[in-house]
Amino acid sequence: MSAFLDQLYQSSPLSGLNADYVEAIYERYLVDPASVDARWRSYFEQLRSGVGSEVPHGPIIERIGHLSRHQRQLISSSGGSDADQARQAGVLKLINAYRIRGHLVSQLDPLNLTQPQSVPDLDLGFHGLSEADLETEFDAGPLVGPRRRKLRDIVDLLKATYTGTIGSEYMHLTDLTQRRWMQ
Repeated sequence: MSAFLDQLYQSSPLSGLNADYVEAIYERYLVDPASVDARWRSYFEQLRSGVGSEVPHGPIIERIGHLSRHQRQLISSSGGSDADQARQAGVLKLINAYRIRGHLVSQLDPLNLTQPQSVPDLDLGFHGLSEADLETEFDAGPLVGPRRRKLRDIVDLLKATYTGTIGSEYMHLTDLTQRRWMQ
């Protein structure tokens, strides 16, 4: 039993709860091995034996995040008339409206005894769009599938996803990763 406890004690810093801490120490080790405690340095040297050089991941992750934020800004600020940009903004607002309130018009009554409530912000006109825009291609933003598609296809996907026989209410989630997964 003592050997088991020794092994448990030796590996306890590597539990999942300490992953961020260990990763931060490893990042420091990659930049300057002398900056970490000798025990950690020895541990990391054992891990790296036979492995080529490795670079710290922190700067790479920051760079990817930076590029992602700036790419999104470039896409949203691309050209077009003021009217086109207003309609594009309307499409993105419509997508968001379905995500927030689409569950309110879900078909949850299999006997059709109750009528779904009217939700004005799920209508095209509420966002400055009309039936004439249905055949126009817009940037679908964060929706799954092709980046650009006809408004008709966007609305069909939104209705199928958010107003079908299963309603999904998730915009109250505070964890952004969980909320994006649900979208």
